[in-house]
Amino acid sequence: MHILVLGNGFDLAHDLKTTYRDFLDYCSKNKMNDKQYFQNLWIQHFINKPKLGNTWIDLEKEIYDVLTNFLYKDLIFELKNQAKKFELKKSTNNFSFYDIKNYLINYSHETVEQTHYKIMKETGVYTESLNVYIENEEGFANFLYDQLRSFTKLFEDYLLKEIDKTRKNKYKLSLQSIGAKEGGKDIYVVSFNYTNTCQRFYTDKVNNFSNIKNFKPIYVHGNATYNDDYKDCKLVLGTKSFNTPENKVKQYDIPVCFNIFQKHNQRHKYGTIEPYQDFIRALIEISENDKNNIPIFHVIGHSLDETDHNILEHIFNVNKKSIINIYYHNELAQQNLINNITNIIGENEVMTRVRFIHQHNESRSILKELNPTEFNNLSLI
Repeated sequence: MHILVLGNGFDLAHDLKTTYRDFLDYCSKNKMNDKQYFQNLWIQHFINKPKLGNTWIDLEKEIYDVLTNFLYKDLIFELKNQAKKFELKKSTNNFSFYDIKNYLINYSHETVEQTHYKIMKETGVYTESLNVYIENEEGFANFLYDQLRSFTKLFEDYLLKEIDKTRKNKYKLSLQSIGAKEGGKDIYVVSFNYTNTCQRFYTDKVNNFSNIKNFKPIYVHGNATYNDDYKDCKLVLGTKSFNTPENKVKQYDIPVCFNIFQKHNQRHKYGTIEPYQDFIRALIEISENDKNNIPIFHVIGHSLDETDHNILEHIFNVNKKSIINIYYHNELAQQNLINNITNIIGENEVMTRVRFIHQHNESRSILKELNPTEFNNLSLI
């Protein structure tokens, strides 16, 4: 069986502007006068972070650094003892979470149930500033998380607009290059993307090559769908796990109310883990019942970086006889991928199971570069 493991690079090969940088550029150019954009603290923070990297892992690391920084500055300890008022004026153009104490003042207010924070609609002020009463550290966590979910929903809306655009694609997926034959072995897709690029372009063709009925990718982090409220958004966007031995935050523990920022928790909260669990059970069953049906993984456009390490380790180790083909586009990417896959499954496993294949290898590449006359023809070859 063949399992395609897709990351953002797969979308980029299909000319989709799906990086978080693309979204922030969209916000800066088109939307910063819109209240829902300028009042989103995560948008403000990311835009004002000039040295933030270009990949999704950089964004996820930044969320992690922001949350742990609150501990370093004892902000969460302060909120245990004193309610605060947060105010961000529309004229503020350099907001950063690292300076958040500059936007907080001691404040007293009535108790807020459930969320422990309240957006304060002050007459004549609300449209020009964001005023928030924060009762305690739980209210602070809830406020920040609701802001992150609003960010995620705005990004989901952006993706849906982006994937509806007509694109001139530079590559197309080739299953014959990996030895797949029509009506042959099962082909699964595990997508870490929010978009339906593989399903949208290749469902009919994958069905021809696979025994699986009604091909549908496993969306580990959810699939962008149309909805009206950020509370209905099911996309997973967060951080690596807190307080593991390698991630211990000084002598502190992050309060339990912040755990929802972890991607592990969100996968359960938004139900993306269940299709993945069914997929793992299917792999185990196939491996037990058909010893000759060895899983072959094809990692396409995924950095294999740390925020997904746990789930990738689980997938790759379901069958220790499996082969892992990792496609890279240049030498620097190859070195990073070697380091990352070694961190996931260990050097011995990499030595015996992992193959690195240059993306432009004419005979072995799974994404075939198109010539100009083939643009928009995404049929499998």
